[in-house]
Amino acid sequence: MASSNIKKLCNAFNKMKLDNIIVRSYYQPPRYRPPYWFLPKERVISEDMLTQENRDFIEEVRQDKQNLQKAMESPLSKVESAQITQWTPFTRRVGLIARKIGNYPLWSKDGKKFQTTLVQL
Repeated sequence: MASSNIKKLCNAFNKMKLDNIIVRSYYQPPRYRPPYWFLPKERVISEDMLTQENRDFIEEVRQDKQNLQKAMESPLSKVESAQITQWTPFTRRVGLIARKIGNYPLWSKDGKKFQTTLVQL
């Protein structure tokens, strides 16, 4: 009796199609949610607690910093442009330094997915 039940179960499983199994190919960690007692800072548009004297002082410091930045000469203004040379198949490009940021998916117009590399120059 028990063996016939097992045979029926095996036959039922053999007839089932297991094509629609969903498998995640990446790990999705849980999103960070701060604790309920953590309140975000209140951000206000107007500065109610500043006196006019304090506002004048802040404006003066800001103007001083801007004037110092304007007075400094940019090191990029001293750079001389290199001679423009004709490209040949043996020409090499050198002097470029980049840092890999990560991988990023892009899709073509056909809907095909490409993995691309992001670099910071």
